[in-house]
Amino acid sequence: MKKLSPLHETDIFLLHADSDRYYLYAPLQRAVAMVNASAVNVVKRYISSGDTSLNKKEIDLINTLRDKKFFVDSPIESPKSLSDETFHPCEVTLFPTTRCNLNCSYCYADAGKRANDMPWDMAKAAIDFVVENAELSELKDCGLGFHGDGEPSQHWSVIHQAVDYIEDISAKKGLKPHIHIASNGLLTFEQREYITQHFASINISLDGPAHIQNRQRPQKNGSPSFDRVMDTVKHFEELNFLYGIRATITESSMPYLKDILYFCRENCPSIDQLHVEPVWYCGRCRTTGIRPPDEMDFTRYFLEAWEEGHRIGLELFYSGARIESITNTFCAAAGNGFSVTSEGRVTSCFEVTKKTDPRAEIFHYGYYDKDTGRYILDQNKIKKLRQLTVENMPHCQDCFCKWHCAGDCLSKVMSDSSQALHKGSIRCELNRKITLAEIEYLIKSSANNNFTLNGTVHASQTE
Repeated sequence: MKKLSPLHETDIFLLHADSDRYYLYAPLQRAVAMVNASAVNVVKRYISSGDTSLNKKEIDLINTLRDKKFFVDSPIESPKSLSDETFHPCEVTLFPTTRCNLNCSYCYADAGKRANDMPWDMAKAAIDFVVENAELSELKDCGLGFHGDGEPSQHWSVIHQAVDYIEDISAKKGLKPHIHIASNGLLTFEQREYITQHFASINISLDGPAHIQNRQRPQKNGSPSFDRVMDTVKHFEELNFLYGIRATITESSMPYLKDILYFCRENCPSIDQLHVEPVWYCGRCRTTGIRPPDEMDFTRYFLEAWEEGHRIGLELFYSGARIESITNTFCAAAGNGFSVTSEGRVTSCFEVTKKTDPRAEIFHYGYYDKDTGRYILDQNKIKKLRQLTVENMPHCQDCFCKWHCAGDCLSKVMSDSSQALHKGSIRCELNRKITLAEIEYLIKSSANNNFTLNGTVHASQTE
């Protein structure tokens, strides 16, 4: 997985496939080529000294690669950084409560252990802030989301107020609000109806068939949760409402990954993607004994299910292997996210919500001031957060995944330090293995005219 020193400082990586096969991979150009060792030597010589030392056959190889955009006449533009832009968030994610009606065995937030609800004035001030920013930026849209530190719907009154308010104020200012929510799916009929009438989408956490869901995500009183969640799914299916499914994979549920895929294909027919994530060892995992899957085993099970997903029409998605994405940030945590906890702390990361979290020094950059009714933001911290893009991470510079995972989840690669220094994590190897396997699958599929990366070629150079 060595990075070649390319012309115009464009990233070109050399990935070893087997004894005499290599992949040349240029992520920014969306190009991948299968080559032999002799062709690799030609490419290295061309990158080092141009075509002056190449014969006609070798130049033909280079021209084939040039046609597929491996070699370009000017530098390829990398994803844009936000470091020089004014921070004017036009979307807010509210964490309405720390209460929860589930007792998930792996909850990162240990939700439900404490009870704290967001007051209305705090929610209103956040909405006013993003609507004001949308006006200043002359945009036509603004956004409102609800997420956890608990189950958002457990504080339904503030959700209802917030939605009604942003719809009212947006209408007056000629804006269109986009409203979404992440939920455990234990919603009442009235809540579901309200969501379908006012929200753009919902993301539901569902770990799979009943035997997995009920074991990993029981209700707070210990009773099964599966039937109630499926009632919600069926409701949205009947109304053709946009929803997504996210499943957390543990050591014990990993062997059932294909079963989870088949279950969702049968019971969630309107979705075209299933989001799965290996559980991260933190929070409640430390007391319940829930273990993350082994990286090698997860890779194997994931790729088997990934290929099967393409066959049955349900894409399997894991956030660390995003072959179709070119980006320099994994998510909005790198200085563009505006989220407010139930206690009024402003965080750029959904997983860092508590003041006592050592990572709060990195990701918390503001607070709600009751006296002024406004949010006080630390612009210096925002500036530092915006430097957490992959081009500024020495750890990532020689990795062929860097423009896909973009350094991966910041809360995980910085989980052992209060300093904003990317040290990598066990997910790095997982990301590389899955991304490489996806590249191999795509280039093999190109021979059958299936889906491919743009610029996929088979090129070789014989002795």
